[in-house]
Amino acid sequence: MVGSIERFVRACLSSRLGLVTTLVVAIVGTTTIGFAAATTAGVIYACVNNSSGTLKIVGAGETCPANWTALSWSAEGSAGLTGATGATGPAGTTGATGGTGPIGASGAGGATGAVGATGATGGSGATGAAGSTGATGVAGISGYIVVTMNSLNNGDRYKSLTVRCPAGKRLIGGGAGIFWTVAIEPRPKLISSFMFDGGWYGEADTTVDQVWFLQVNAICADAT
Repeated sequence: MVGSIERFVRACLSSRLGLVTTLVVAIVGTTTIGFAAATTAGVIYACVNNSSGTLKIVGAGETCPANWTALSWSAEGSAGLTGATGATGPAGTTGATGGTGPIGASGAGGATGAVGATGATGGSGATGAAGSTGATGVAGISGYIVVTMNSLNNGDRYKSLTVRCPAGKRLIGGGAGIFWTVAIEPRPKLISSFMFDGGWYGEADTTVDQVWFLQVNAICADAT
């Protein structure tokens, strides 16, 4: 999901229009989650405030308070790909030929030993006990989409929008940005961008007469 959001931000930044973007990722979950059963080494645990987006690192055994959501991630990334083989170095110079050593005396030929008897087949070992079933992993995100809505592109000095996910989807994040065609100082300013009333809310204003519009994006996924 983070990679998809990064691509969305880069696409917005490459626009020919001016852009001021605030992007916040929110994870919608239960209000209180314990980490007592998840103590794998190398995992970082944190709590994120559902309203402000504030992130707080916690211990593996701590519980997130109400209106906070539990998060965890690996402290160490996976190994990178093996690098390409380097070019072959130049051949070294040929060393000097060593002197010929003396010929050793021939040893006496030994007698051929008798073939040993085939040993008996060993018995089958006992079957080991079956290992316990591992814990079920956390379900991944599926059905990811971004719902975008723009305000009117005109000279109104205040604009606000709320974008909601379609039926069967739930909100997992969002963002808002301001766009204009002619830069006039001072430029429009983004006032707020956050999760509100089941959708993603954004508002902005300007103190001078200019043509601009507000864009709000809701990041949605299948509600599982």
